[in-house]
Amino acid sequence: MSVAQKLILVIDDEPAIGRIIKVNLERRGYRVEISVDSVAALELLRNGHLRPDLILSDVTMPYMDGIELLTRVKSDPDLAAIPFVMVTARSRDADIIAGRERGALHYLTKPIVLEELFEVVEQTIGSAEGAESASQ
Repeated sequence: MSVAQKLILVIDDEPAIGRIIKVNLERRGYRVEISVDSVAALELLRNGHLRPDLILSDVTMPYMDGIELLTRVKSDPDLAAIPFVMVTARSRDADIIAGRERGALHYLTKPIVLEELFEVVEQTIGSAEGAESASQ
């Protein structure tokens, strides 16, 4: 019985961080796409080429930071329902509050604790298999 895997979009301008997250989430059974550019990621989302079950985004990025990306995603009726989690080195209270106020469900700080990431992903979108595990 084949069930589509849940798709996670990782947006981080540091390719090594994106790869670490991707490899570890794929080991847990998720499909993962990476974007190193928040502007390009937003365009993929808006034109319908990518419809993830979850977005994991850094805050500090060139062109458009993660908070602005979050604001734009949550203000777009076609994208607003996609769960959004910040994964960033910015750990000041003001940054965390800004992310939460704009719609981030969780705010994880780097260095990434993989077990914490896995827990947040599973709490947010469920297991990698999706509908199959929900029906068991």
